[in-house]
Amino acid sequence: MKLSVIKIISVLSFLMICSVERDDLPVFIYIFWGLFQFINDIVSLSFSQHTILWEGIAIIPLIGTLYVFLSAGKYKDRYLMLLCFIALLSILFSLMVPNIFYKDSISKLRLSFIIPFLIFVISSIYTLILVFRNNKK
Repeated sequence: MKLSVIKIISVLSFLMICSVERDDLPVFIYIFWGLFQFINDIVSLSFSQHTILWEGIAIIPLIGTLYVFLSAGKYKDRYLMLLCFIALLSILFSLMVPNIFYKDSISKLRLSFIIPFLIFVISSIYTLILVFRNNKK
């Protein structure tokens, strides 16, 4: 029970992390927008001449990674959880790295990025520690 609560806190804090850019939207807004735009482009492709927003297809593995991170919790799934944590962390760094070279953005790191990011990292590492210590097969 304790492990599942910490994993839910970790995933919710990941979804609440806001980008560093000026629009400052949380990750779950990007997920909904990307899926909506991708599905809308596929459905209405025959009626218009615009191209498909292919960034929306990257949302599907993100949702899968979040699901696997939530569902894995046994000792035999420990390396899968570690891989999911690294994948989610790399997604967050891809949100932050393009803005590192802009002093205006990086000097104005908001609490809407810092607090959920720290909660995500701390709760995920604590989850991984609990799973790696629990060696009941």
